[in-house]
Amino acid sequence: MGNEVSTVHSKDAQQKSDGEETPLTPVVTFQRKFARNGSAGFPDIDKLALSPANISLKAGDFEKHKIPNQLSDCWSIEDPKLDAMIAFSETVPNSVFLRPGIAEYKTWITVFGTKIASKTEYKRWHIRILPNPQRIGGIKGNDLCKTAHIMLGIVDINNLSYKQRGCATQIQFWERPFFGYAFGAATGRKYHCDAKGVNYGSKCKIGDTIAVVLNRTCNNITEHSELEFHTNDIVHGKAFNVDDTRNYILAVALSDDTYQIQIEC
Repeated sequence: MGNEVSTVHSKDAQQKSDGEETPLTPVVTFQRKFARNGSAGFPDIDKLALSPANISLKAGDFEKHKIPNQLSDCWSIEDPKLDAMIAFSETVPNSVFLRPGIAEYKTWITVFGTKIASKTEYKRWHIRILPNPQRIGGIKGNDLCKTAHIMLGIVDINNLSYKQRGCATQIQFWERPFFGYAFGAATGRKYHCDAKGVNYGSKCKIGDTIAVVLNRTCNNITEHSELEFHTNDIVHGKAFNVDDTRNYILAVALSDDTYQIQIEC
């Protein structure tokens, strides 16, 4: 299926005060299309199809019906079927989890987003931590009470090798030699180029939603370079002033298979 753009015009025309008729502005909306790789839930954000919007729009009201943005991000996994460590959920869009057996190694497996947050940009990622029904044994009664052993944050994309991009990789992006910033959901601590971290926020569990918020906007007076984290809309405050000479991507590290992680739209 190729990408198509369709438009729809209202049959009614807006009457101007002088009696002249002006056709309404065409309206289009995005319709999500999934990648043609057989993995349900893996949206290809660069191949979103367009379909007509069933909206009756009055002249002057276009701001109420803006064309929505593309997905905030998606996981950088070039071939989900061939990735040895990460699998995509069959039921939850844009959600990944550790393949069976990987968690037994007790190591961190990191996945990345695709959107690069450059200087002057404001970027917010909402990461949902969900039970994983596809793990061996399925969901258990106490899964929603379990601490989420996840590290979430950003990493300098230029610190990653070509082989580390487009797949899950066994690295700890918040430690050297990488240049990353992270929030430990299981510890409530923040980390930057170290393994110990410092106290920052509250611990998180499966079922929570964590927002990674990077503000790099600037104007004639102020330049921002703040990174902060929110848990279930509770703001923990500024975690770091990031190095404003670098470009960052989303990074999330998993260590067990009791949960799946989803980038919300």
